[in-house]
Amino acid sequence: MLKKLYIFNITIQDANRRQGFGLAVMAYLATTYRLPITTIKEVFSASGFWRAARLASGAPIETLSISEMDAERERWFPLKPLTDQLDVLISDRLFNKRESWETAVGRGLPDWPASTPDGSLFARRP
Repeated sequence: MLKKLYIFNITIQDANRRQGFGLAVMAYLATTYRLPITTIKEVFSASGFWRAARLASGAPIETLSISEMDAERERWFPLKPLTDQLDVLISDRLFNKRESWETAVGRGLPDWPASTPDGSLFARRP
């Protein structure tokens, strides 16, 4: 069972910044998944966004500290083969089969949810 929602990067195109799209994404994630949110990388230039997101999202947002990185990397290491497999499958679906992004990424692994011991890695949202 997932206990946190990890965010590595959120990018909003320059022309669309400061219009609430990033905060809307954070609110969507908070209400859809109802999990604490952990950022893995917060760039200094986005500190205002993260400050606003912490106030507006309604979910706790914490940042993974440098001292926690090695433990997290070790915790997620067993999943690397699955993420590599997904990367290959999604690339094939997008570029060779010409599927839309939503279709290509939404299908997961062919044997989902049996891809992980408890079937939770690629579990659909509640």
